[in-house]
Parts: sequence; C-alpha cells; structure tokens
Amino acid sequence: MFENLRDDIKQARRINVGPGWWSQHLKFAIQLNFLPVVTYRICHCVKNLRIPVLRHLLLVFATLLRGCTEILTGVHISPHAEIGPGLVLHHVEGIYVGRRKIGKNCVICTGVLVSNGWRPVGDDVFVGAGAKITDTATVGSNVIIAPNTLVVADVPDNVTVVGVPARIQIAGGNYDEKLIRSSARAGSPR
Repeated sequence: MFENLRDDIKQARRINVGPGWWSQHLKFAIQLNFLPVVTYRICHCVKNLRIPVLRHLLLVFATLLRGCTEILTGVHISPHAEIGPGLVLHHVEGIYVGRRKIGKNCVICTGVLVSNGWRPVGDDVFVGAGAKITDTATVGSNVIIAPNTLVVADVPDNVTVVGVPARIQIAGGNYDEKLIRSSARAGSPR
C-alpha cells in the first residue's frame, strides 16, 4: 500500500502542481483531488487484510472514511478495483471507477466513468474529462482517451481515441503534461 501511495504522490506532484516549494508541499497537501486516492488505497488494503478481528474493526473506519470522502469530493473508487501505482485525479467531481483492473500511471479527469468489468485498462492511460469506458472494452497501454469519448470496443496500445463511439484518431498515445493540463482546464467548471 505505501509503495503505491508513494508513487501516487510522486505522480500527482509531477502532473497536478507547479515546480515551486509552495506548490510541491503546501498546495499539494490541501487539494481535494488526492483525498480519494488515499482513501481508495486505505480501503483496498483493509479489504485484503487477513487478520479477522482487526479487519472487521478497520472496515468500519474505512467505510466511514470512504463515505465521507465520496460526499465531500463526488468521487467513487471501488475498493475492489485493482489500480496500479501512479493514480492521479484532476478535478474531483463526478468520477466513478468500478471494480476493474487498471495499470500504473493512470490519469483521470472530471466526469469520468470506468464501469465494472473484468477487462483491464493498461498502463500509462490518460482519460479525458467526461469520457466513459464500458465494461465491454479493453484499453491497451500508452493510450489517450479524449474528453467526452465513449469507449465501447477494445482499444489497442499506443493510440489516441476520439468520439462517440471511440475511433482511433492518432497513432501514438504519448501524453505530456501540457496536454493533461489543457484537458483538465477544459473539463473544469467555470
């Protein structure tokens, strides 16, 4: 749990905040978009704990923490989801991540639905604001899902998908921080 959380912090500092001391330490600590990630890591760890009495006591705490976090931020991340290290949330309204396997370094913007399903989402995936990934879709690694895209079919590695339903628009899915920041600003409420 702590290794994944350390990678989440490192990735969030790299993507969500600026380079100055204020941004790296104080601004980062008071942003609401990191609270659901910490809550998910705690709930997932408690769910997998194998000490019966301690597990049940901690489940009460974890459930209350998750409920308060969901009310405060509007983000639901299922504790049954298996999410790799480096998870970053941009804005914290209307995000639902169901029971799904997601790889490392995933960036999720506001208004995203990743529905329950047994098909995985790969590593280094950027999910733009308002995008929806259905349970019938497998998403490859190094993929950019543009804002307001509906993914209903499998997406191969190293592509950018756009549209309703999603179509491969550009080969090569490398995302950079400028794209992430511009997409996050486009999806944020004004």
